[in-house]
Amino acid sequence: MPHASRLWAHRVHARRRFTTIRHWPKAIALTAFGLFIGTPSAQAQDTSSTRLPSITVTGSAPAGEAIRLESVAPSVTVTREEFDTLPNDRVSDIVGRLPGVVVSGPPGEKKTFSLRGLPTDYTRVSVDGIQMPAPSRSFELMNMSSFLAGEVTLLRNPSAEHDAEGIAGRIAVTTRAIPDEPTGELRVGYGGLDGLNGTARAGGGAYGRRIDRFGLLGSVSYEERRLTKTKHNSEFTYSGGPGGQGFRRNEEEPKDVANLDAALDLAGFYDGGEIHFKPMLLRETSDIDKWRDQYRRVTGQFQDRVLTTGREEATNVGATLDHTHRFAGGVSVRTFANLSTAAYDTRNREVTLTPALAFGSATESESDYDERTAQGGSTLTVPLTLGVPQVLKAGVVVRAAKRTSDGESYTLNAAGTRSQTAANRLTSRQSDYEIEERYYAAFVQDEVTLGALTLTPGLRVERVTDRMTGYNGRFDTDATDLFPSLPIRYRLNDAIVLRGALSRQINRPNFQDMAPGITVRGSRTIYGNPDVTPTRSWSVDAGAEYHGDGFFLAANLFHRRVRDVIEADEVNSTTLRIRNVGDGYARGLELEQRFNLALLGIEALRPLTVFANQTFLKTEVNDPNTGKRPFAETPDITANIGLTWNDPDTGTILSATVNASTERLVVSNEGAGQIRRKTRRAEAFVDLYAEQRIVEGFSLFASAENLTDKARHEYEVTNGVLSREAMIATGRTLLVGGRMRF
Repeated sequence: MPHASRLWAHRVHARRRFTTIRHWPKAIALTAFGLFIGTPSAQAQDTSSTRLPSITVTGSAPAGEAIRLESVAPSVTVTREEFDTLPNDRVSDIVGRLPGVVVSGPPGEKKTFSLRGLPTDYTRVSVDGIQMPAPSRSFELMNMSSFLAGEVTLLRNPSAEHDAEGIAGRIAVTTRAIPDEPTGELRVGYGGLDGLNGTARAGGGAYGRRIDRFGLLGSVSYEERRLTKTKHNSEFTYSGGPGGQGFRRNEEEPKDVANLDAALDLAGFYDGGEIHFKPMLLRETSDIDKWRDQYRRVTGQFQDRVLTTGREEATNVGATLDHTHRFAGGVSVRTFANLSTAAYDTRNREVTLTPALAFGSATESESDYDERTAQGGSTLTVPLTLGVPQVLKAGVVVRAAKRTSDGESYTLNAAGTRSQTAANRLTSRQSDYEIEERYYAAFVQDEVTLGALTLTPGLRVERVTDRMTGYNGRFDTDATDLFPSLPIRYRLNDAIVLRGALSRQINRPNFQDMAPGITVRGSRTIYGNPDVTPTRSWSVDAGAEYHGDGFFLAANLFHRRVRDVIEADEVNSTTLRIRNVGDGYARGLELEQRFNLALLGIEALRPLTVFANQTFLKTEVNDPNTGKRPFAETPDITANIGLTWNDPDTGTILSATVNASTERLVVSNEGAGQIRRKTRRAEAFVDLYAEQRIVEGFSLFASAENLTDKARHEYEVTNGVLSREAMIATGRTLLVGGRMRF
């Protein structure tokens, strides 16, 4: 940023707080390639206590694949032994490589992702079974270090024991488990953006052990990294401004992000069960220092400079008490209680300078979101033999949440003195609201085994009440829904499993979506809608999995018929309004392959595994404002392909992964009869990881994210005429370091 601009680049410090596919030829080619090379290591959970005889798994299969084949509900699980061999710094990095996942954020900042072509808010996240509080109902997994995780599961179509929310799917993160023997790990890393320059640093430690009837596991991680979005004179608009010929923009947005994450598991064991106390802290701070210069596109005449500084803080603190008691005959009762708080605070200052780089205008905004959640529940599991083996489960869950929002808007003079205009005061009042929500749920399900066929019919009932108070008045809602579900698994033989699932699901609006006021996020203002209704869906999955000696194949078809789709309608580039846009559907095919090259008959290639997944998507929303269109930012195809060399004899780990997707489209009504189509070009990002054991218990590692320095290219067409295009570079992140295991 030029020196003359620094006068106005004030740093804002926040208060400290505790707290039908269009490209069939391309699709067929990608599928054929994927089927040729093999599948990603992915498996699924099965919490039932009655199982058929285990499937024999040989070769170099990941440990969890056999469990996946036995699971009744369709799901995908990756364990620590798998994701630890890839460049996965945050849990969002792990999720981004699962089938059906579309990452929306740039490399290094995978804050948001969508599943199966549905919007981000159609996914739900839990950590150790607890739904985490967040600004939206879907917790941002960028906020959690993978160092704390032991397992990540994608529940594609859950049974009745899970919350009915999450039409696209549910992500269940399980933290590290207490080991039987004393086990520890230390990890440090140093690197940076586009070089080893210190703009990326990481450190973490974990230790756990079992001592007779007591056990503990503690893990902590600290990371610093710099993220950037850069437009080197690469953004153009083609209308508006002086002369009506549009602008050229030169922009750089560096963001320094720091994460402190910690988790603890203190456990007591006795002959009939165990009790765990699990506190957790997840904290992220982001410092932003952005500048943007604007010129006339045709003449190149300098127009203005905008400087933006700010800080964002996100803090999640919670503790869970979890008790499982086991009775005779396999009967068990699991009871849990959890208290959580979440605070999301932002401070933002924007200064506009004239063509002479003199002060023009300035604004400042502050927003604080606080959410407190108390929840608890109990589940009874009873194995039965009433003619056929069964596992009956029944349970209840109660959750109370309170969200408060407080926002302030100011106008600044050249000296930086704050004042409030009438417009500022109105925005401040509109930003203040309070929402209290009560959630009550009960379920019953029965896992019945009829030879090779296992089915789990279930029913869940949920009642939710909301009391919303804000600038637009007070609004109360009260709704009760029934959610039947039926996962089915048929074991064709020892290697092939067929499965299906049918369920009714729901997606309730986020707190900010139904707020009787506004939410300010940087330069964007979101107008809430207390009258918005939940999105409901009938969800169907059908698939098959094959596990051979050294390879794994899977295919899954899905269909979601959704009613009352909720979206943030873009009124313009800075204003969004929440509304039910109409009904729609999402359907697709998910393929997975894993292939160990020892199958070629060359024993020396046994450490080498090729894995891949591909998802083919078709979505549609019948929006009266725009006509039929796809869900926002849904590609026709998304895929992951990778190679892993893991040789335990030499202690060498090498991996390379590619994440790719086709074009994504956003269609919006700009008013006055203008329909805008924003397209994000096809992308492919390459990540590398290497680790080498030096001595027993100590190794060196190196990783590279976005190795090819791929930039994002997007363009907009309004009423058939090109109105904007931009190339946004984010750079590559490098990290080297050491790891000690003991």
